[in-house]
Amino acid sequence: MGEKKKSKKKIIVIVVLLLIVALVIGVVYYSKMNSSSKGSKDITTEELTTHSIVSSVSGTGVVTASSTEEVYAEISGYEVKEVCVSEGDMISAGDIICILDVTDVEEQRTDLTEDRDEAVSEKEEQDADYDDQLKESKENRSKRLDDAMITLNEKKEAYDNAVSDYSYYSYQYEDQKKELIDAGISESAAEARLSTMSTALHQKKSTMEAAEAELKNAQDQVDAIKDENDDSITDAKETYDDNAQDTIDTYNDNIENLDETIGKAVVRSTISGAVTEVYAEEGRTLNGTKVALIEGMSGFYVEANIDEYDVADVQNGMTVVMKTDATRDEELTGKVTYVALKASESSSSGSISEYSSLLGGDFGSISGSSNTGDASYTVRISFDEQNERLRLGMNVQVSIITEEADDVLAVPYEYIHEREDGTTYIEVVDEENSGVDEEGNPITRTKEIDVTKGLEGSYYTEISSPDLVEGMQVVVPTDDSSQSVDELLNMVGNAGGV
Repeated sequence: MGEKKKSKKKIIVIVVLLLIVALVIGVVYYSKMNSSSKGSKDITTEELTTHSIVSSVSGTGVVTASSTEEVYAEISGYEVKEVCVSEGDMISAGDIICILDVTDVEEQRTDLTEDRDEAVSEKEEQDADYDDQLKESKENRSKRLDDAMITLNEKKEAYDNAVSDYSYYSYQYEDQKKELIDAGISESAAEARLSTMSTALHQKKSTMEAAEAELKNAQDQVDAIKDENDDSITDAKETYDDNAQDTIDTYNDNIENLDETIGKAVVRSTISGAVTEVYAEEGRTLNGTKVALIEGMSGFYVEANIDEYDVADVQNGMTVVMKTDATRDEELTGKVTYVALKASESSSSGSISEYSSLLGGDFGSISGSSNTGDASYTVRISFDEQNERLRLGMNVQVSIITEEADDVLAVPYEYIHEREDGTTYIEVVDEENSGVDEEGNPITRTKEIDVTKGLEGSYYTEISSPDLVEGMQVVVPTDDSSQSVDELLNMVGNAGGV
């Protein structure tokens, strides 16, 4: 049994060794194929050019619905009469999810409606009766007023005649009395002679005063009729109308409440999307339970997990480039809309001893193995444009662009060298001091240019220096491939125990 395990370890180590040798040989071959013909054989150069550099954070996510509705029935205690959807159905906002059985409520509404209509009919009949009373009262008052006006006119005419007659006799009496006095008869004697005429004058005055009283009575009668109104009838009508309308309003309020219940018996979706869960069952009584779950399809977003090492660089509003299997090579773009402040999950990883067993080495003395991996944080990403090929739950590869630099001088990261003091430089061809030797062989000389590193992309790194000129030739660093292979062989041999 031990021999089999040892043989298996040797096979694994040999396979790893062969892969490493093949990789090194490929690197050496690639370097030779890319050697520059215009320099010495030991120097390979590359032209310094500008690039657009993007620094990004990568992660994986899933397509999620931007609008999700948990559908509930708004009324409780009613049985489900009909379920109108199934899981997987695509529905629109307003579509019916299920219908509850509210037959008892509908019957109650019918009874209340009949009672309300009867009350309305009674009110209309009573209003008509009061209107007839008002009409009759007005007609009677109009007739009495006409008769009183006739009497008033007659009394006014009689009064005017009495006044005229009295005035005439009074003038005659005073005129004759004056003539007698002018003839030398004393006033008392003159009045004695005119006693008969004086008596008639007093009678005329009494007649005039009686006519005046009758005229006043006739005028008072006319005024009294004019002042009459139909307040008693109107007040009675208003009191009845108020009571009757209160009764009708109560009926209407109750009917409206029943209509609301009947309307809520038809449970509808407020969003368009896919029915992902159906909880309602025909014959089952609902008591505040969910009816269905609808995942909106009109607006998707991506919920991605970003490693704790990268999440601090992610901010709202950053541009995101995304790819899915469903959209093939098409790149989708979006924006970061939310970055979680709390870790969402942690992944477990094996201990170091698990990996050492694969290589057959003895790493048991190395401490610090862990059973928990890096935490991840939820990041939500909106799409700039929705894509019809997207579906809920699809996997998405996301690249969040944290920094960008356009048209900057840049070289591959390994072209930049670092001194012991921490300063950095690149090696370029010194055109002024390069040329040919006495035998006509080309001589390529190089020089160092101090540079400052800027934005680092996945391959190129931005560099800056006042001495840099676009188009200058940058020396490509060389690898000692044979030494690398020896080191790898020694490392694998020591670890593998071959």
